[in-house]
Amino acid sequence: MKLRYSIRRATSGDGEAIHMAHMRSICEVCAPYYSEAEIQAWGHRSYSATKWDYSIQNDFVHVVEHNHKISGYGHARINENNKAQILGLYLCPEVLGLGAGKALFSALKEDLLGAGVQQIGLESTINALEFYQKLGFKQYQEPATVLIGNTKIRCFRMELFLSAPQTKSEMDCPQDLQKQHTETICPDSLPDESE
Repeated sequence: MKLRYSIRRATSGDGEAIHMAHMRSICEVCAPYYSEAEIQAWGHRSYSATKWDYSIQNDFVHVVEHNHKISGYGHARINENNKAQILGLYLCPEVLGLGAGKALFSALKEDLLGAGVQQIGLESTINALEFYQKLGFKQYQEPATVLIGNTKIRCFRMELFLSAPQTKSEMDCPQDLQKQHTETICPDSLPDESE
C-alpha cells in the first residue's frame, strides 16, 4: 500500500492536532540534532487554544493529513513592509521524504505572493537547514538561538527574497510543485525534505 497525504488549509478545530504534530516532530524528528534540555523545553510545551484559534483565523496555516490525521503543518504570518515570517513548518516521521515539506512551503508561498509579500524570513532548525537552502533561503546570521522558557534553542536565521509577480500565471507555483499542490494528494515518490 502506498502512503499518501493531502495538504489543506487549517480550519477552526485543528489547533490541538496541529500542536500535537508540532510537539511530535520536535521530539521525534529534531531530537537527534539537539540536546535533551533543548528538546525538553521546546518539545513539551502546553497547548494554547487561544494561540492556535488566532493563528488559524488571522495567519496562513496549512496542514498535512495522513491516514485522516494531521501529521504536519506550515504557518506563516505577514509582518510589516510586505515581509512575512514562517513561524513553523514541521512534519511527523510518517510523512518525511514524501514531498510534504515542499508542498507545504508551496502553499504558504502562494498565499504570501498573493498578499504582495516581498521577503520571507524564518528560524530554521538544525536538521532543516539544507531543506531551506534547497528552496532558495539564505542564512543571514551566524547560528543563533531563540529562548523558550529559560532554554536557548539553536537555530539558523534565514531569508528568501521574492520577486513581485507580474501576472497571475507568474504567481503560481513552479510547475513541479504546482502539480502536487493543486492535486493535494501526493504519492510517496516525491523528493525528500528534512522537516
